[in-house]
Amino acid sequence: EELRRLVESGAESIAFSDTFMGDEGCRTLCEQLKDNQHVRSLDLRGCNIRSDGSVALATLVSSNSTLTFLGLEWNGVGMLENGFQALCKAVATSSSLVEVDLRNNNIGPAGGVALAALLGQNRTLERLDVRWNNLGVNGGRALAAAMESNTSIIGLELSGNKVLEESLRLVDKCLRRNRMEETQGGGQIESSIEHEKPRAVPAETSAPQAVRNVSQIQDHPRESREQPSYGNRPQREEWDLQDRIKGEHAAADMGVLRGKLLELSQALLEQKEHG
Repeated sequence: EELRRLVESGAESIAFSDTFMGDEGCRTLCEQLKDNQHVRSLDLRGCNIRSDGSVALATLVSSNSTLTFLGLEWNGVGMLENGFQALCKAVATSSSLVEVDLRNNNIGPAGGVALAALLGQNRTLERLDVRWNNLGVNGGRALAAAMESNTSIIGLELSGNKVLEESLRLVDKCLRRNRMEETQGGGQIESSIEHEKPRAVPAETSAPQAVRNVSQIQDHPRESREQPSYGNRPQREEWDLQDRIKGEHAAADMGVLRGKLLELSQALLEQKEHG
């Protein structure tokens, strides 16, 4: 009931970060949002979403014409091919999505091919973040080849995927071309670091509470794309530090890497407290 009231309130930004709602919670949320034409930002980081949730999100994306940002960091949408394929096909046909965050989602080489097909079809998506997945050589090559014909992407993050240097160079070349074309067309070039996400107040941290406490989520309209990278300063510093250790990713186990990130996050918090 509270979720229904939130959806009907006309909120433009909804965040359920770290609620671990799972596929069932994701399906419920998507069902409530299926006719919504107000929400522009949906942040579902750390929600334990996998294949069935990906299918539900695909249905939502296919029917929605206002959603511009979809955040799915720290989920498992790439674990099963059918769910991820459905999500990629939906994003490929979306005319509203501008940015999709798929960091840490167990996306393998087959998922890289699906993402490449997405980039070959979509002409409105500007930023795609797939850092810290398992795209590998073949997934990286597929994305690099797709970028040769894509003219809308100005930000494609691939760190932590064991992608070959030659593929990374080709992607970088295509990104510079797209940014140059945008400049010549009168657009504004943004920083290569992710732009600011809308900052809706997150729900509580359990699946039942995610529904019961949804009224706590506040409507924060999506902020200017010229603002610094999303979140507060400690968050931005944490994500910057993630990139600084990317030289270790080729031989790092994901569990070890996550432990390092948690240590860095704790160090930042301690620095802030003593700062």
